[in-house]
Amino acid sequence: MIAELRRLGWRLLIAFAIAAFALNFEGDRVLAAAGAEIAGEWDGYAVARGAPAIASLAFFVPLLVIVAFSAFVTLLDARRGRVAWAVAMALIAVPFALELSTGRKAQVPAVRLPFVLGVTAASAVLAGVVGPLAIAAWRRARWLALAGGFATIVTALELDRRVLPRLYPLFHHALIVVAAIGFVLVAQGVIDAIEEWRRGPRALDALALIGLILLSVSVRRVGRGGRDLAKFDNARRIVDEQSPILARAAALAARRWPPPPLDDAADGPDPLAQSTARAIDATGRDLLLVTIDALRADHVGAYGYPRKTTPAIDALAAEGVLFERAYTATPHTSYAVASLMTGKYMRPILALEAASGGGRRVDETWAGLFRTYGFRTAALYPPALWAVDSSRFAALVERKLDFEYVKEEFARPDLRAKQVGEWLAAAPPGKPLFLWVHLFEPHEPYVAHEAHPFGDAELDRYDSEIAAADAGLGAIVKSFRATRPGAVVIVSADHGEAFGEHGARYHGTTVFEEQVRVPLVISAPGLVAHRRVDRPVQLVDLLPTVLSAYAIPKPPRVRGVDLGELLASREPPPGEGVAFAEVEDMAMLARGSLRLVCNRRTATCPLYDLSTDPLQLQALPGDARADRLRREMAAIIAGSARLEGFAGSDAASWPEALRRGYAGDRDAAVDVAGLLDDVDVAFRRRAAEVLVRLAHPETEAAIRRAASKEPDEATRRWLAIARVRTARETPCTAAELGAASRLIETPEVGRWAALAVGEGVAHGAPTPGPIMQAKAFDVLVDWFPTARADADLGRAILDVLPTLLRGSAGTSGRRATKALRDALGDIRLRVLAAETLGRMGDPEAAKDLEKMLAEERHVDARAPEAVALARVGQPERALMHLARFLGVPEPAPGAVNALTVVAPFAEKPPWLAFLAMPGKQARPTPIPPKGDAHRLVIAGPPRGTLVRAKIEGKEYDASVGDDGAIIELGARFAGRVNPVAVDVSTEAGSITAVALIARVPDLPPPKPDRGLEEDAAP
Repeated sequence: MIAELRRLGWRLLIAFAIAAFALNFEGDRVLAAAGAEIAGEWDGYAVARGAPAIASLAFFVPLLVIVAFSAFVTLLDARRGRVAWAVAMALIAVPFALELSTGRKAQVPAVRLPFVLGVTAASAVLAGVVGPLAIAAWRRARWLALAGGFATIVTALELDRRVLPRLYPLFHHALIVVAAIGFVLVAQGVIDAIEEWRRGPRALDALALIGLILLSVSVRRVGRGGRDLAKFDNARRIVDEQSPILARAAALAARRWPPPPLDDAADGPDPLAQSTARAIDATGRDLLLVTIDALRADHVGAYGYPRKTTPAIDALAAEGVLFERAYTATPHTSYAVASLMTGKYMRPILALEAASGGGRRVDETWAGLFRTYGFRTAALYPPALWAVDSSRFAALVERKLDFEYVKEEFARPDLRAKQVGEWLAAAPPGKPLFLWVHLFEPHEPYVAHEAHPFGDAELDRYDSEIAAADAGLGAIVKSFRATRPGAVVIVSADHGEAFGEHGARYHGTTVFEEQVRVPLVISAPGLVAHRRVDRPVQLVDLLPTVLSAYAIPKPPRVRGVDLGELLASREPPPGEGVAFAEVEDMAMLARGSLRLVCNRRTATCPLYDLSTDPLQLQALPGDARADRLRREMAAIIAGSARLEGFAGSDAASWPEALRRGYAGDRDAAVDVAGLLDDVDVAFRRRAAEVLVRLAHPETEAAIRRAASKEPDEATRRWLAIARVRTARETPCTAAELGAASRLIETPEVGRWAALAVGEGVAHGAPTPGPIMQAKAFDVLVDWFPTARADADLGRAILDVLPTLLRGSAGTSGRRATKALRDALGDIRLRVLAAETLGRMGDPEAAKDLEKMLAEERHVDARAPEAVALARVGQPERALMHLARFLGVPEPAPGAVNALTVVAPFAEKPPWLAFLAMPGKQARPTPIPPKGDAHRLVIAGPPRGTLVRAKIEGKEYDASVGDDGAIIELGARFAGRVNPVAVDVSTEAGSITAVALIARVPDLPPPKPDRGLEEDAAP
């Protein structure tokens, strides 16, 4: 046994000596191949000696495992040895087979299970049957087997480099293991040859001594080599690109001896921070968005591709704006679509969520925002949209991206065009439309289409798929514009596609041009003229662009920049443009012609200039430009954390409840309250602040208990405010409200204290006195213009302003009126702002209210604005607008009941019979029609009551809804000027108002030269 162990040690050291020589030779080969890319002497040393030292030592561990396992098997008898090999290899094969079968088509159990079982069985057969046969062949023809070992190494490394590069990491790790096994075979052959040649242990002793020396040298050199690799990111980049073995050494070094982090400049200014005036006005136009899967920009004719693949896109580009350098946020369909539809970089946000507990964010989408503004929305896309990481997008998947009509199925482009036509035919003519279509071609596997023959090669079939998708796009655009002329059409792709460039295939693996650059064309006849924009833009820019163009306020967490100036200006405004993209291990920042491509695995950031190197083959020497772009990249990533509620780099160390609460999850409030007993004062203070923001009534008892014993003064301040904001079942006392009011002038907490005072007074708590109410009023008025970016906070402030104004002393509401008038432009707060103006009764608000009401296209806001207009002194004008909005095709909700609120303030117009009779039946009343009377409106009876109307011998029935009853009369009284006798009766309640209303068209779409400042985002 001792002799066998000694022989095993010799063999292991000799194998290590051979490995060390081979890896150092590989370092020299890489150094020679890099040539001019080596920046200096130490750069070259890190490539030629540092990386091989790390690789040889790292190689020693799997080498020891393989050799030890071989020795273990030889100690068993032949049968048990074969069984051991077979079982071991079968177990090892299972995870590799599962990894290889994660593709879309392999996910079907009928496909995946046989594949996994087949790979496992094949591995067992190879180990248990073929293995012993190979050993027998080895003994008969050792030199042939030695050549087989070399062939195994070369084949495994070539497969690692060429087959599914950058995809399926477990598969590539397996190839490295196979290469290591091949090396063991080679080393074993060399050792056996030496034994036969010398016939004794002396040669083995000499080689073993060499191996021991090399092992000790490597152990000493590995630390220095790792630190050298940490200093020279150019060296890490070179070995990462040139050698699969040394690349893994560079990755190992980056973990053990990390270089400066790529996000070390996260405190810099966010390059996406932008505040520009609205440049184009698309209000009144319909919107069509078409995305094509896996479409490279350089395979589109308008981008210079010689083949006629995209005549439809080319035609749109000829009449619209073509962006030469547009970039997806992530070259994965799931991530790219989520980023496009939310205007956010989803990958860094999801990474932050994974580190902080997750499950807390609600994203606003194109469809949700457009539906708020009266658009009919529809989406047609394949189920494969969410094939990657679908669980991470569960909320968006469940909500179907907020579209009201969804067709989720695999469909050919011609079928999609037909479905679009059917939806358009059923769409109401008076409603604006937003339609999104995602065409799945030319996603792999690439299929040749008979109508678009280009050949049988892979790129030919890819182009054929592009042409098929383009034909479908052409039919969709033709159908859409046939019914909706002047519509805005946006065409782009979710990502590109790689065909071997930079060692990659398909997509989702790198951030080089072939995968992240996509076509982007925006066409809007009469709105934008033809031009080409050559600066970098990104797909996350589209949401802020269309929101600005359609006068929809931009949510505060949306990233990207408004491209309106680029669309409107014939001469591009100054600037280089910016775009950011990333995958799991890489990130890219584009500025002008420069592209910074950072590899997180090796912590390298080579810089490329597309003006001189369009294929990104030659990295530039590191300089101040690379440092600037690196800082900007870090600022973009940090911006996502800041906007999504992750307040700092230590967020991952917070308790999960605190992270969720800070991000606005009210369901976490009770768990956050539990942290008020934590021994860490920082957690208690943060928890108290979060409870103030959440204002959840179920935390009331915990806050009162904590406030009675909290020793920390800062925490006590937050708890005093939280006590007032959460007081529901137990009203806060005069002392508690007084304690909060004394904090109004305290930095950091003063605004929240003012809000708490307002809420306490509104809920019936003893008032703190007119002076304190006046201070709270002034603080909230000053805070409101910025606070209303958070709609919930804006509504909370609006709720309390009238109460504070009534109880204040020496405070004028003029400043508040101005802030509220400004808030009328924010659709999220418009109704509440109008109601607050009405309750405050400032006559100066009448002009703004009537201007807003006269052009109000949001039906839910019409009735509240009319009531507010009446309360500030213009009831006759309010009645006039109510009559109009009761006559449009879709009467404004609440307008019937608003008649009974507004009429007492005004002189009754002749077309309105204000009866206010307690009986169930009204006497016949002559009512002059309001114009060409088509509609009778009745207010007063409770919901569900049946009302009957008899008008000049003809009877009508209607059921009272939430907003009175409306009876359509048709054109019977068209042109009538004499009064119409109306006899109305009801089963229950009383009738308070009856009116004959003329049918009128709704407000026309705005003119192209409409004021751009109107309806501006907050």
